[in-house]
Amino acid sequence: MSTGTAPQLEDRPRKSLAPGWHTAVLLLFLYGVPALLASYPIHFPEGPRSLKYLAEVFIQLLFFLFVLFGVHLNGNGLRDLLGPRPKNWREVGVTALWGLALACLSIAIAYFISVVFGHFYKNEPPAIGPRNLVELLLFFGLSITTGFWEELTFRGYLLKQIYYFNGNNIVFALLVQAALFTIAHGLNQTAAGVADKMIFGLLLGWVTILRKSLLPAIIAHGVGNALLGAIAFYLK
Repeated sequence: MSTGTAPQLEDRPRKSLAPGWHTAVLLLFLYGVPALLASYPIHFPEGPRSLKYLAEVFIQLLFFLFVLFGVHLNGNGLRDLLGPRPKNWREVGVTALWGLALACLSIAIAYFISVVFGHFYKNEPPAIGPRNLVELLLFFGLSITTGFWEELTFRGYLLKQIYYFNGNNIVFALLVQAALFTIAHGLNQTAAGVADKMIFGLLLGWVTILRKSLLPAIIAHGVGNALLGAIAFYLK
């Protein structure tokens, strides 16, 4: 095996996961619609947080179906986004350990940044943390779907699309997907918030490239969100 070669995202060469116009439309929805709503906000009446959780899951489902539609247009499928499935139980265990370790590391980094540099947002966003056991269970479900959807979008889809569209420059793809991931979490972030999301996006992207699988990142993201929700519920 040759040495000194740049790491590759996949073993099989391909032009792209989905058509370029599909990526443009996805980016428009991811960033254009929130920017429009920020300029012309729509105020909804305050309702149960459980309904907010369910509404967010529904929106994630729509995005998931749109991403899946795009990759199918180029003859690809869900497996092309997720990467190869574990071959045996040992690989399942290693994948889970990578995910859990990354979740713990990301929480530790976020805690350190918040202690040293302060809040992540200039104006704290509306609280969405669970307030009772029912909301806590629903929040755990939302954490799983959010981890799956965000990883599928940023590390499964955009990382590979950027990689293929810029001539297989993996470092450029890693940096750009992390920047897009950071921006997607709001334009009212402080420097601490930007650093936290950027580091998290880089770590998730690096593990995805290293393992050639999206599963560790999905586990890390979902478990990390769930742990943060549980901590917020405990401290309330």
